[in-house]
Amino acid sequence: MTDALAEQVARVLQRRAGWRLEATATPGSPLLWCFSSSRQIELSVRVDAGRLQLCAAAEDREVELESVEALVLWLRAHRPDAFGPERTRMLDRLRRGRMFSWD
Repeated sequence: MTDALAEQVARVLQRRAGWRLEATATPGSPLLWCFSSSRQIELSVRVDAGRLQLCAAAEDREVELESVEALVLWLRAHRPDAFGPERTRMLDRLRRGRMFSWD
């Protein structure tokens, strides 16, 4: 369950602008996805023991969410800038024949 949930979170966040996966020094610690539009981390999301937790740093607030769908709804409602359109990858552009397009 935890691995599947972590994979779902990765699929939702990895191609969105501002999100990155933070490395942790402690082996076995949960993966931490961080969003920043400036130099400071504004939001972080982690999956730990099957629980999905979001931390809003500016508000000093932690929210426990029941699913990835709830995460998407929270981001759209509270921080739409953190849930912008997905970036396209080079492989996607190759498949569509738009490798050298500047859009």
